[in-house]
Amino acid sequence: MKKLILLLLPLSLLGQSGIQFKDMSWETALNEAKKTNKLIFLDAYATWCAPCKTLEKYTFTDAAVGALFNSTFINVRFDMEQYPGLELAEKYQVNVYPTLLFINGNGELVHRGCGAVEVSELLTLGQDAMNPEKSLLSMKKVYEAGDRSPEKMEEYLTALSAACQDLTVFLTNHFAGVSETQLPDNENWFLIREYVGDIYSREFLYLLKNQEAFHAKQDQQAVQDKIFDTFMMAYYDVAESPDYALFGMKSIRYLADTHEFEEKKAFIDFLDFGQGELMEDWEMYARGATSFIEPETENKDLIMDVAWKFYLFVNDKEQLLKALNWTKYVLENNEPDPAVIDTYASLLFKIGRREEAIKFEEQALQLAQSWETDTEHFEFQLAKFKKQ
Repeated sequence: MKKLILLLLPLSLLGQSGIQFKDMSWETALNEAKKTNKLIFLDAYATWCAPCKTLEKYTFTDAAVGALFNSTFINVRFDMEQYPGLELAEKYQVNVYPTLLFINGNGELVHRGCGAVEVSELLTLGQDAMNPEKSLLSMKKVYEAGDRSPEKMEEYLTALSAACQDLTVFLTNHFAGVSETQLPDNENWFLIREYVGDIYSREFLYLLKNQEAFHAKQDQQAVQDKIFDTFMMAYYDVAESPDYALFGMKSIRYLADTHEFEEKKAFIDFLDFGQGELMEDWEMYARGATSFIEPETENKDLIMDVAWKFYLFVNDKEQLLKALNWTKYVLENNEPDPAVIDTYASLLFKIGRREEAIKFEEQALQLAQSWETDTEHFEFQLAKFKKQ
């Protein structure tokens, strides 16, 4: 009978699990926070936000989360597209949803997180908000007090990034107070190495022009790796933007051409490869490809794509022989593939080894037939080789 009565009782009387959000105004929440000396936990959401719904359904309902948050925080939720959410979103710079804010009774932001975090992550977020060494407000105060060791800044920036904060704002403000001659110092070099990616920034240009100043204080290889990696990131950024890829590559080339660094040739070779393909300048493309491609380390699909372009567009026999060797390596170190055999046969044909080309193309055709795949291309190539 006792079990039956328990089953008939409302859930609210049986003990609720999960976070219990209070229906109160923002002013009331602030007053209660002052009175109880607790932090406000604010779930900043939007009604259209799918991750917000995931957070509400799975994470906020967890018993362990409820136990911590209900005893520790004043829990409130506001739609950031309705009053007072609109004002709160502007005040606390809420730009992504969901954003999870921990605010004291004075309205001061203590800590923040973002996204559809899992139970363990939300528990850690709540614990860090209460920890004077882990909250973002505490880290900010340490930074402003002058403790800018790489370890402290890394911890601070990691926390900012985890909270979906734009690190550009922090970096801009930090470097505004740093002279160029201070850039090689440990704390500034750490920020340059880990976070500066703009090849036209003051910080990178100073690094490029004053490498010896950095070598004197930092590991030389790390300095050179940073220069090479930053150029490579710039290349990939423009390569993925078709509307201005060519202009971007030419600008990057000018900057690289007018400065010396250890991996300059390797970068220029790679740039030749990308820019050559974009411009359909196959001499430039082949020059770059033959300088940097090593079949033992490169992706098979990349090698085969380049080798086929060599067959179509490259006429230099020495370069064609290199492409043939790449294809041979793929052929010998992978499962038989009619496309690979066909490329190998086509390169053989182009360098004048017709009989070998026919032999391998026949193998490609037979394998394609056994795979029950379209054989039209292989038949065309074989007929072409036999005809000539």
